[in-house]
Amino acid sequence: MITNIKSFLDSLDEEEKIKEKKLFKKNKARGFGTKMPKSFFNYPIYQPINEIILSENPFHIIPRRWGELDRNFENILIRNCLISNQDIVKVSNLYNYKNSINKYSYIAIPLSSTLYNNLYKKYKFQIDIYIFIQIARMVIQGNGYDVSKDFHSCSLKKVLNLLLSNLLEYSYINYNKLLTECSKLSVDIFELLMEIHHFYKDDRLSKKTIMVKYLLEKCHVNK
Repeated sequence: MITNIKSFLDSLDEEEKIKEKKLFKKNKARGFGTKMPKSFFNYPIYQPINEIILSENPFHIIPRRWGELDRNFENILIRNCLISNQDIVKVSNLYNYKNSINKYSYIAIPLSSTLYNNLYKKYKFQIDIYIFIQIARMVIQGNGYDVSKDFHSCSLKKVLNLLLSNLLEYSYINYNKLLTECSKLSVDIFELLMEIHHFYKDDRLSKKTIMVKYLLEKCHVNK
């Protein structure tokens, strides 16, 4: 009896996998993601950051988390980003990192890995920006995910311009949450904003950066 139940459950599981694969292929052909939109705190942006997605090109970024990317059913360590139309590989050791860095434009590194600690100094600016963007996405979205409020470019400059505009324009933004969550992951927002200010020679972006820094400093003092 137990064997029959197990066989039945296994067959149901196999059917679900087949359906998911068909949906993946269908949506991939049409250019859509396989993930259904989620709302409130089930969506990945409301969960802890477990991976950092990095690029060798500091002007490019994946404005999504690993959990939002489309799965590759043939390799659990590879996922696809529809925004960049690029495959992203997850690596957790130096050997895989060296083998992957020249094959993929982007790599995902688990925060819990020794590789993350080994590469932190080299990628500190990119790591801090990625964390800042992901936490900012969360506070900008508020209590429910809305794709129209999200970032749909891999140009870091475009993402930062829109992000800073949103932080300045949306009245409901919880700035203290932004400061607290970044601090938990050792990101000094004030230092990072000044780095961004010096990194880009763009008047519009620089002005937004300084305005957001001033706004956050006021919140920090009043905490």
